[in-house]
Amino acid sequence: MITVESTRCTGCAVCVTVCPEDALSCFGLAEVDENCTDCLICVDHCPSGALSGAGDREEPNDRAPR
Repeated sequence: MITVESTRCTGCAVCVTVCPEDALSCFGLAEVDENCTDCLICVDHCPSGALSGAGDREEPNDRAPR
């Protein structure tokens, strides 16, 4: 399951727009629901590195901002 680090989430909602499963919502802070399939697309596109999930390809802090 994807987790959101609340201190890093800026509420930009990029994750919501890229999620193919419509499993994210953002009303000030991103939230993941039960439709999440752990595809990690949201993790890859999060500009603040606030999202992480089991099987991340790299550590969130190692990702360069987009």
